Amino acid sequence: MSMDYIEKILDIRKPNLQKDDPKPDLRIIDTDFELFEKPQIIKKESLIKKRALVNKLNYKNFQNETIHVNFIHNKDKRIISYNTSPQPCFGKRLVCLWVERPDASKLIDTHRFHNITFNDGQNLITINCQLRSINNKGICFNLPDTATEYSSRKARRFTCEKLNVQIMQNGIVFNGSLVEFSPISFRVEITSSINEPFQWVNSKDLVNLIISSEKE
Repeated sequence: MSMDYIEKILDIRKPNLQKDDPKPDLRIIDTDFELFEKPQIIKKESLIKKRALVNKLNYKNFQNETIHVNFIHNKDKRIISYNTSPQPCFGKRLVCLWVERPDASKLIDTHRFHNITFNDGQNLITINCQLRSINNKGICFNLPDTATEYSSRKARRFTCEKLNVQIMQNGIVFNGSLVEFSPISFRVEITSSINEPFQWVNSKDLVNLIISSEKE
């Protein structure tokens, strides 16, 4: 597939991309963990038209914020998510540049594109779009006519800085950082490792979590 759209964006923006980037971090998709008394969450689902979607994407670009491009593994169906920077969008196509740069050739061998998700500050937006092209610099999509907007009466989430995390399960330890939390859920980023791949985590078992700062 042609990468003309990504290359044009790169020519204009000229980001400082390193040739030998470290292996990208995997991002755990935000999950509501079960509580002893799980609070009732009322979710509302609605469709938003392309014009409103484009406005939201361009606002993300204007604020230098990121969106999540999600891939699903061909065999074990686990989802991984990469942060990307959306470029100015005019409605037909969306170009995103990698923040966490994967090896694109290996990624498409083991995974398939799933969807795009981002939070507009109040609601979760899900875009089920068509993958147009991908390389180690960025990824290009054909935008659909509509996207899905999920809103819920849910506790507010707070972002975190400089909080280290260790996740332990059955003798395996993963190191990472706490990204955000709310009274009913939290999200962490963990560093991928050849010796301890993320696939070793058993989603049916509990994990031990240690959160620490520089002082405690």
